[in-house]
Amino acid sequence: MTSSVNRSRTDRSNTQMSVLGYLIAAPIVLMILPVLPALGLLWIGDKISPE
Repeated sequence: MTSSVNRSRTDRSNTQMSVLGYLIAAPIVLMILPVLPALGLLWIGDKISPE
């Protein structure tokens, strides 16, 4: 049984993996956007409240 490790090619970009990454990241960002104002209010409330 032989095993080989091929060197990765650096002379070209991996466009398919980049597109896949963007397709996965876009819905995550869109789901987080509506929550950001509430998180901001909670953070501000925590900063101004006495401890």
